[in-house]
Amino acid sequence: MRGHVYVSESPWAVLTGADGLAQLEQLPEGPAQIKVWHADQLIDIAAQPYTVAASPGKITLQLSVVPRRRRI
Repeated sequence: MRGHVYVSESPWAVLTGADGLAQLEQLPEGPAQIKVWHADQLIDIAAQPYTVAASPGKITLQLSVVPRRRRI
């Protein structure tokens, strides 16, 4: 059994659903950084810049998470 705790400095941290999508709502307008974390990643993924506008928007990020090798 494994468990993970991720501590974020941001109040806008979310988990993805079973479909792998994350939805952030009621974000303040202006520049933002989108940071993704996965428990099995080997290399830290750099934050992605994004500008939040007044109208609803959507951003799609293609991520390449390279998982650690599993111990047998």
